[in-house]
This record gives sequence, C-alpha cells and structure tokens, in this order.
Amino acid sequence: MKHRPQSRWTHRLVAAVAGVAVSAITLVAAPQPAQAATLLGGVDLESYCDAAYRPSAYPTLIAPQDAWSWRCFSGGVLYSIDMTTACTYKWGGPVFAQLLSNNPYAWRCYRPS
Repeated sequence: MKHRPQSRWTHRLVAAVAGVAVSAITLVAAPQPAQAATLLGGVDLESYCDAAYRPSAYPTLIAPQDAWSWRCFSGGVLYSIDMTTACTYKWGGPVFAQLLSNNPYAWRCYRPS
C-alpha cells in the first residue's frame, strides 16, 4: 500500500487539537492565584526547625537553585520541611505556602479568603 501524504487541513487540525490540550493541561496544573488569599509574609524556617526538631536544628538549602530543597539539619540528620506546616507554625491556621518563583527565598504564607 502506498503512503498518502496528509493534507494541510489534517496538519492544522492536529496542531489545533494539540494546542487545546496543552492549554487545558496548563489551566488544570496551574496553582491557585494568590489574589484569592491574604498575604501574611514569609516562612520562618529558623523558628520552625528549632521547634520541630530540637533547639539545635537549623534550616539548610541542599541544592541552591532548587526552592524545594530546604531541610532542617540537626545532629547530622536532614529532615524534610513542609512549607505549609512551617507557615501554620508561624501564622496559625488555616494558611498555605506558595512559591512565587523557583527562588528558594520566594516562599510566602497566605490565608485563604
């Protein structure tokens, strides 16, 4: 059987469907906008680590370019940090943490409206 080239119309249809699919995925995966909440301030990782893991614990960034790589360090052990829990420790609930960019220092705490 001989291969028949696809028409321009078929290529346009496939491109349009792919564009709609990417747009839909972007809408579903996008974080909730911070405008729907009240900005409280930053995350106090020093106090959180100190309270959660013992007075000698302190926050450390294990990958400087990765905003998700904050850990509490104590006694030679690295402990993971849940930023929303750290926000709750500082501001009380209900709150949530949101990263403004992939800058490790861009974590902020918000109260839902």
